[in-house]
Amino acid sequence: MRTSSWIGLLLVICGLVYLLSEFHVLHLSSTFWSFDVLWPLFLIAIGLGGLRSFARGRIPFGAILLTLFGVFLFLHNSGINPVLAKTSVSGVFWATVFIFIGLRIFAPGQSRRHGPSLTVDFDGKKHKVAWKDAIGDIKGWKPGRTSNRHWIGDVSLGGQSWVLEDLDVWHGIGDVRINLATALLEDRTYHLRIEGWIGDIRVLVPANLPISADIVMNIGDVNVFEHAESGTGRAVHYVDPSYKDAVRRVHLDVELKIGDVQVVRV
Repeated sequence: MRTSSWIGLLLVICGLVYLLSEFHVLHLSSTFWSFDVLWPLFLIAIGLGGLRSFARGRIPFGAILLTLFGVFLFLHNSGINPVLAKTSVSGVFWATVFIFIGLRIFAPGQSRRHGPSLTVDFDGKKHKVAWKDAIGDIKGWKPGRTSNRHWIGDVSLGGQSWVLEDLDVWHGIGDVRINLATALLEDRTYHLRIEGWIGDIRVLVPANLPISADIVMNIGDVNVFEHAESGTGRAVHYVDPSYKDAVRRVHLDVELKIGDVQVVRV
């Protein structure tokens, strides 16, 4: 399931358990409902969402360690396990950090793919394009665009024919789906900016539409056409070969804290 789905399921379970405790079907102490006990559950949900990388043939070390650390914090803070309740949180935290760094060094290919270029299909031909993996300034941002802000929920644009405008989409927790294949475009450069905390972002791009993309991800996966990266601190810059000379094109800026970003040709 997606990260947002795990968080939604967590909220439903917490609500049901709280309701049952209010009806005295379940007998839970007030300590169980404290912030210290409940917040590690969100770490577990985020970690479980990151385990989807297994389906892509990669081992998500960060997601696994985040899930395990969340389970430890829950058992430690709730006092369910007396042994873990006496264990140092800071000690386990730093041990987890060292393990994560060691795994990244020992097996970098599992979380990051290196390469000066990648091959994509464009206009029926294969092209070599530059791939930069360095944090840089995101350019091309202009004011005066359509703004969409959502704290929780999903954003979907392009289910049917629609007129594309410059977009500014921000979401706290949820998924964003933008289908540019159904958009009506003029001969100009469009600027799309998508920001969020937790969730998945998927942009569908028609084969005849040149794009450039700047993607910054704190924790999660980034997939741009045939290239995929995962891990922490991902910063990706991509430019189509014909973008510079195109009269009709799209520049995409994405900043996401935790989740999954996909840019797909259709």
